[in-house]
Amino acid sequence: MFAKARYTLISAALGWLGSINIVLIGIHVTTFYLQLAVLSRSFLTGAYVMGGIATVSTLTLVFGSYLIFVDSARRGGVLNLAGGIITLILCYYFTSTFPLLRQLEPIAYLLPAPALASGLLALFMLKSGLQYF
Repeated sequence: MFAKARYTLISAALGWLGSINIVLIGIHVTTFYLQLAVLSRSFLTGAYVMGGIATVSTLTLVFGSYLIFVDSARRGGVLNLAGGIITLILCYYFTSTFPLLRQLEPIAYLLPAPALASGLLALFMLKSGLQYF
């Protein structure tokens, strides 16, 4: 297999793995907020906001990985890098400021790694000028 095709597949797969990570984080946090919504309506608002952010980030990663796969690595790499940064910010917020992911703390900071690696790898492919042959 050629270098560019191999890196394209790896980058797209990492982006899709990152989208799975953000879906799981979103489900975990949203269900926790929904359980707390009986105490205060502000938790219901937090559930809606978290669900929206997780949905947008997931769609960004899926579309970015698709763009990488169909050989539009610049736009796909930027989208996956943005999705990875959003995931990193969410993980930081929910482990430090609001300790909801505290039980996942050793690996919580590794959850955004596939999305970030996907974006960086796609942008690296452009910088290095890899060819299919």
